[in-house]
Parts: sequence; C-alpha cells; structure tokens
Amino acid sequence: MNKQAHIGQPGSSACRQAWSGALARAVNRSPLPTIGTNTLIEGNPIMFVNDAYLAMTGANGDAVLFRPVMEVLHDGADAAALSEFRAALEDGRSGSWRMQLARADGAAFPGVVYMSAICDASDRVIGHYINFIDLATVGRRPRERRAIDPAIYENAPGFIAISRGADHRFEYANASYREFTKRDDLIGKTVADVFPELAAQGFLDLIDEVYRTGTPFRASDLPISIFDPATNSLQRRWMDVVYQPLRNTDGTISGLFCEGQDVTDLHEINKTLAAMEMKMIHAARVNAMGTMAATLAHELNQPLTAITNYLAGLRANGGRMPEADRLMIALDGIGEATERASGILDHLRQLTKHRKPRREPFNLREAVAECVRLVGSSCRIEIGFDNRVARETTMIADRVKIQQVLINLLQNACDAMADTNCPRATIAATEDESGITVCIADHGRGVCPEAVPTMFSWSETQKHEGMGIGLSICRTIVELYRGQIWLEKSGPEGSEFRFWLPWPASAAPADDAEGDAAPLS
Repeated sequence: MNKQAHIGQPGSSACRQAWSGALARAVNRSPLPTIGTNTLIEGNPIMFVNDAYLAMTGANGDAVLFRPVMEVLHDGADAAALSEFRAALEDGRSGSWRMQLARADGAAFPGVVYMSAICDASDRVIGHYINFIDLATVGRRPRERRAIDPAIYENAPGFIAISRGADHRFEYANASYREFTKRDDLIGKTVADVFPELAAQGFLDLIDEVYRTGTPFRASDLPISIFDPATNSLQRRWMDVVYQPLRNTDGTISGLFCEGQDVTDLHEINKTLAAMEMKMIHAARVNAMGTMAATLAHELNQPLTAITNYLAGLRANGGRMPEADRLMIALDGIGEATERASGILDHLRQLTKHRKPRREPFNLREAVAECVRLVGSSCRIEIGFDNRVARETTMIADRVKIQQVLINLLQNACDAMADTNCPRATIAATEDESGITVCIADHGRGVCPEAVPTMFSWSETQKHEGMGIGLSICRTIVELYRGQIWLEKSGPEGSEFRFWLPWPASAAPADDAEGDAAPLS
C-alpha cells in the first residue's frame, strides 16, 4: 500500500501546514484510521486521510479527499449521535461517539469516532483530527484479535478495555485506561479483584446486567471513585463511557468492550464556571438594587406618611384622650401601614438574598406588578407599563430569580425608550401544554443589529452604567429551568423579548448534583 499521506491542497495556509510535514508522516504511519478536516471551509471537507482509514473502508484516497466529513458517516447512524457529532464539529469541540460507519461499497459497520479540535497560533479552530475504531474487528476470533488490537488501541486518545467471561476478567487495557484507573496489573484479573472499591458503588451489578442482557450501556459525565495507590486514597473522577457486549460467532456473549474518555478536567471547569455565574448573578442583583435606591424611598413613603397622618390626627385632639373608636381606627391604620413597610423591606431583602434556585408556584401577574413598581420608580416618569398577564396565571419556578429576569428586561425597555415619544412597555404571557411564554415589548429605538449575535453572552456594555451582563444573566437563569430566551423582533418601532419555561413535569431545574455512578470494566 502507498505509504505517502493523502493530503488535499485547497484551504488556508494554516490548515495546509497542519496537515503536512512531520505531522502528516507520523499520522500516516499510525495503525489507527485517521482523517483530518478543514473547519474554515463550508461543509468541513476532508483534507487528509491515512492508509489505515483507506484500508478500513476500502476507499480510494482521491475519492475521499474534499468530501464533507458528514458523508463518510453512514446514513443509518444513530440520529442522536450524528446530531451531537455535527454540533461538536460546528462548535469546534472534541468528543467521542459510537455510531454506524460506511465502507466504500456502502456496507455499514459499527465504530467509535474520536474527534479533537486543531487550533492555530491564535487559538482559532481550523480543523479536526478524527480517529476511527472498527468495532467489527473486536468480534473476531481471539487469535486474530490479539494480533491487531494492541497496535490499534494502545495509543488511542480514549481509554479502551476488553474483559472476558461472566466474572469480567481483563484481556486488554490500553495506555489511557491504565492511566485513568491508576493500575498496570490488569491482564488476567477480574474487575472485582482489581477494583474492590467499585463493588460498593454498584458497578459490578451494572456490568453484570450488560453481560446478561446484551444491552449496551452509555453515559456521560458520570462520577467514579478510584483508589490511587500513590495517595492511598479514593480519587473522584468523571468519565464519558460506553459498554457493549462481545459475541462469539454463534451469537452468545463472551465478554464486554469498554471505551470512554476522562472528562474530569472538563467537569471541574464547568462546575467552576457555574459557581462563578451564580455569584455574578447575585452580584448583579445586588447592583440592580443599589441603582434602585429611590425605589425604597418611594415605596416606604406611602406607609410612613400614613403612620404620620394617623399620629397627627391623634395629637390634634388637644391633649385629651381620643374616643375609643377613633383610637382603634388609628391604631389599626398604623398597624396596616407598618406591615406594608415591613413587607416592602422583606421583599427587597429576598431580591438580594443569595440562595439556590427552587421551584414554587407563584402568581405571575403579581410578580410582574412588583417588578413594574421597582423599575417604574427609577425610570423616566412618562413611561407607561401595561401588565396584560392574566390574573390567574401561575408560574412554577423561583419567584425571585424570575423577577430578576423581568427587572432586567423592563430596565432595558426603559433605557431603549429614554428619548422616544409615547413610551410604553407591555408585559404579556401565554400558556400551552409545553410551558409558559412571557413577552416584554417596548416602543423604543430597537436593538443595534451588530449587537444581536452576542447579546445573550457576557460582553462589554455600551451603557455608561452596568457591567454588560444583564441579558447573559437572564439567559443563565432561564436555562436553570431548561428554558429559552430570545429576541422575537426588533426595529425602529420597538423590540420584543420573550422567554419560555417548560412545566416541571417536562424539566427539573438544573443543580450541582453529581448523579449516579457508572461501572468501569
């Protein structure tokens, strides 16, 4: 077979450089089937293919080069896996998937796809490095398999292991697997012997189920506690993993094939980012309350004035004891005004309190009315607010956090109408079987077209006050409940923002639970 790498020339100089020279020669000598793509060209065409890939598929190099990478995947591949692969390709992410692949003659075969992003000197994604594993070779006779498995799997970027028998005795484990498990003495031993700490975590029961039923198991971002001999303690790790049965020629199950990736670093990064986002949400809420200091004075003015008037009425009696009925009316009025003032202070305290999101039913119209009072007291006096939310509308979420979304959107609407005639903001809500949609429309100047693509991401604000994270915080809060937020329309006549929250039966709020453990076989 030709030992020259099959490399396409069209594309950016950075991409051509990435798939030429020493890298191309090294990858072409690899027994692991590999292709390379150019992300800078529409369709992510294939710019490199090594001999191992051509041998696996039976394809001709010239026929493969410049084809969109999605065409090398079989039409019968799992729709979810194809969708995840396409999304990762478009977003410049890395990952692994199990799916049906295609040979040159159109025949389908099961495989595992590993994809890693390639970046240039400025950290821009310019292409992808994609490895393939033909799972059909795993089912060959032991003598044939032992001749090829170590060469193919040893340097694969993900961890791979093969076990045999109902007691799950290790037959093979690649370098990544040994590194992930902190064990080198695996071959010939059972999972229970090598990993006694896994029994208490329910792993043996799960892999027994895969062996017994033949039903593959797949999980993402699952935790596992592995004993580390170097520290003499259990280490918490996270992994994406797939287990599938290995069968003899007569169809009986003879073992398990395990492949996956260590995603611990990614899990920790996501956890840290989530914590930072929650802190920023809280900080922004406190900041918003600070900018609305006038609200407190405005809201408290009415009950305090009422108390003062009642007391003045009592003093006007010339120092004589007032009549009992008059005294009780005054005392009742003072009590009601005091409760009103206490309620205002408690509500503002709840708005600035830092706590985890929750799901509780609340009256949406009343919540909107409170937000209108808060925002209205600190904005242009000519601005009118039309609360069209039906009186009986109930939302099931964290009232305080939803009010933070409403306050942000209403404040943005007021800012957009700072210099317009007849300024008016309208708030409405609609319900259907999937959830509830809230609309906030204004008669402002509209959103700048250049800002639309990144308006829900953290960015530098064009306003003199604020941190440029208001809409990003709205998106984060809405997504806590698996919801969505978007700009419905915008123009010289005004803008309309909408957000949608599903009913609790179809989506529970996201939290920091670590989930159930999964087996490592």
